[in-house]
Amino acid sequence: MEASRPSFVSRHNIYVTPELRDLLQPKSSPEAEVEPPYTGPTSFSPDDVGAAIEAAKSSEESMWRGATIAIRKALSKTSGPPIQAVADSGVLPRLVEFMSGGGGGAMGSDPELQLEAAWALCNVASGTSQQCGEVVAAGALPAVLPLLSSPRPELREQAAWLLGNIAGDGIGLRNQCLEAGALLPVLQALRDETNAKALQQLAWLVSNILRWKPRPDNAVRDSLPVLLAMVVRTDLHEEALTDIFWGLAYSSDHNPDAIPRQAGCQAALARAAEVLDRPKAPKSLVSAAVRLLSQLPTGGELATTAVIDTGVLAGGFKRILLDSEVEPHVTDVLFALSNIVATAELDYQPKAVAEAGLIPLVVDAIRQQVKSRPRREAVHTLANLSMFRKYAPIAWESGAVEALVDFLTQPQLMSHDGGSLSKADSVAAHAAMEGLVKYAQVGKALAAASGGPNPVLSAFASARLHERLCEARDCGELPRSVVRDLEALLRDFPPAEQGQ
Repeated sequence: MEASRPSFVSRHNIYVTPELRDLLQPKSSPEAEVEPPYTGPTSFSPDDVGAAIEAAKSSEESMWRGATIAIRKALSKTSGPPIQAVADSGVLPRLVEFMSGGGGGAMGSDPELQLEAAWALCNVASGTSQQCGEVVAAGALPAVLPLLSSPRPELREQAAWLLGNIAGDGIGLRNQCLEAGALLPVLQALRDETNAKALQQLAWLVSNILRWKPRPDNAVRDSLPVLLAMVVRTDLHEEALTDIFWGLAYSSDHNPDAIPRQAGCQAALARAAEVLDRPKAPKSLVSAAVRLLSQLPTGGELATTAVIDTGVLAGGFKRILLDSEVEPHVTDVLFALSNIVATAELDYQPKAVAEAGLIPLVVDAIRQQVKSRPRREAVHTLANLSMFRKYAPIAWESGAVEALVDFLTQPQLMSHDGGSLSKADSVAAHAAMEGLVKYAQVGKALAAASGGPNPVLSAFASARLHERLCEARDCGELPRSVVRDLEALLRDFPPAEQGQ
């Protein structure tokens, strides 16, 4: 089962008017970024973008920069930017030419013109998929890649921003980026970048390259060492760190067993665990860090052990289950726990969950969570714990039996699609019933060893398991697979033995 991922949102580089900038950034501030007015021989108004487009397409070099600035400002408006009009005008190939440095003419290369053209193209690419595709069709990919190594940080930032919009649009344009040879220059740029703004856009770009399935093996393989090295950089701002974690989470979704084999894995995971342990960490940063740590246990023993060794179970995971009101964070933690305890042969994994004091919190999640997804993951966790003779008693003593019966018999605990049980809830219901059967079997084995009564049967009686499940069966509220398991439970552990 794969946890959901956040939707892609393109980034629009807005233009702030001087009047508004004065309000937002007082002139006395030495760090205020003030765009100097264009004082070239010919200026154009962003409100008359048609005239600027014609000037940009003309052979009059003296008008190119002013025209491109006006186009960029028009496209940077927060309300109703004329993206389609610019795309339809035929000016995109000329903007690509300007961006590549080929618009300098007799005056030579014009870095300001390159920047304005890249900015304009970036904002066209932030529109619809069709508009983004028109930027690529105009030749933007081969033209923008050299800008990643520009000596000007603002050009590197804008180049990464443009590529991020293209790669993030979807698998088709992402693949065109890779086919254009973007991956290695992008990774080299990310590794070498020291400018904070450019670094932020490059981190976002790499996460967008890795976002879409199917992910090429070489893209994940080549990205992993760079991303892991980036996590521990002290100059990384939280927004950039967020995207680095997303890149690692996508890589883990592709092949969770690849990350633990990489140098720097444990240091990177330790930083993710530290984020989860911070009560006031930004929600977006926590979302990325918890997704990374929750995806890894879907792999083998090495990947799961790498998560356990961070101490996150008793730290950030426990804090989220106790305090978080963010449903996706709780779901990711429960998803991780269900996978950590999914292998019967590995006793130390459920031991780590039990010693962290998480089992009672998993039981509580079935009743306390409002949404169905975290409840389902809690059910899978409790059902998996029934495989372990040593730790199953902790579960049933914490109320696991009653919680699983609640899940099976209370309609509000399961989501319904069109009046029928959803497929995911049907699978969870089957797991819940299997878990109850296994708990009874573990209790029977413990009773045989001690010569005492089966301790699970008293939990069955307290939960009124027979009465409630039979009533749900008779009302047609249980999936067929659950009914079969219920019949086996009633045969092997009849109500008389359960004290009902």
